[in-house]
Amino acid sequence: MKPVMIMSEPQNSFVAVCFLVLGLFQSCTNTLGIREKGISTRNDPTENRASQVDVDITAKVMPGRESDWVMRKALSKRDVYVKAFHFLTSEVGWAISNRSIFKTINGGKTWEMTKLNFINSSEIKSLHFLDDYNGWLLLQDGGDDYSKLSKVSVFRTTDGGAQWSLEHVEDSSVINEAFFDVTQTWLIGMKFVRDYPRTLAPLIIRHLNGTHKWEDVTARSNGVSKLIEKPSQLASDHNGCLLLADKVGTIVKSCDSGNSWERLTSTDNFPADSSYRVLSIEATNDFIWTLESAGGMGGLNSVLTIIPYASQHNRVTVSLPRLYLRSGIAISDSEFYLVGKGSESDDGTMQLGTILQTVDGGKTWRHIFSTISQISVAQFFLLTSQIWLLTTDGELIALEQAPGTILERD
Repeated sequence: MKPVMIMSEPQNSFVAVCFLVLGLFQSCTNTLGIREKGISTRNDPTENRASQVDVDITAKVMPGRESDWVMRKALSKRDVYVKAFHFLTSEVGWAISNRSIFKTINGGKTWEMTKLNFINSSEIKSLHFLDDYNGWLLLQDGGDDYSKLSKVSVFRTTDGGAQWSLEHVEDSSVINEAFFDVTQTWLIGMKFVRDYPRTLAPLIIRHLNGTHKWEDVTARSNGVSKLIEKPSQLASDHNGCLLLADKVGTIVKSCDSGNSWERLTSTDNFPADSSYRVLSIEATNDFIWTLESAGGMGGLNSVLTIIPYASQHNRVTVSLPRLYLRSGIAISDSEFYLVGKGSESDDGTMQLGTILQTVDGGKTWRHIFSTISQISVAQFFLLTSQIWLLTTDGELIALEQAPGTILERD
């Protein structure tokens, strides 16, 4: 499973509430007509989607016990304004600002700083390390307005971040998402074609790690440019196949390193809304999960869509009103986390940053922590009962379980 990092300006990175596994899905179809206060789901049980059946179920969101967690500011804005971060383990990680990169080997208690002189005013889109030595840094120049001035630069380090070399430049392009594994690196986004009439084209770049070749596979990937209009999010499933999501909900899959693609879902069930966008995509053994927003990036009305691998037509959608969501992280078919900027209470006031957890496939949810400043990036380290967060204020925060407490797990 890849770490998810959703940034306040879309790698990027990194939101909110309800999952259903196969058993829950079956129980829903056996209890049609039940309507209770909570989060409603809409289920389409037919293979051809000829009819739709609305099913409402109870989705309890319980308050968390804040005393179970200890919050520690690893790097605060008084020290440095963090733009991106990545951890290999709960002990080894990196954080980066516009002028420096910081490395820790003791869970953020102390940091070693290295000055960087090549970032300047560039936007940091992604920071990722494959191991203690090899890492990638993506910079965006010219903003996200998809013009001929837009440019993406890819830098590489082989010594843990002390020195960086320029590996690739993609002119007239904006990268929406970067995906890394031990063998390949993928960049997806849009490429500027011309001003009059204004024309943009989808962009999918593949790099084989260990080589210096960066290849645009968009045009020759079995018509993927006809299947995907605006590439937005990228993930891999348990078989190593790539899952690529369009901004407006189409999902395609490739199991041969992007040489050919097949459509898994279309936009039939998604709203024709200019503010609608896919925020994240995750995959577990039996399901594909997509988190969507109907109010732009981290908008107020979010939808979680659960798509069974066995039958992509039998999707379940979960409405998430009044929640500003940014990212979803799947651990298993029943354990899922949602991270958001916060939620709107009954009196219209905003709650602070929120982390929600379910361990029963979405039947019940619990606030893990809800008194953080607004979250822009989230990365989870659950094996060590530790959560790392980057806030929109540029603060890197570690949440650690208090002594004697046990994190409920699937």
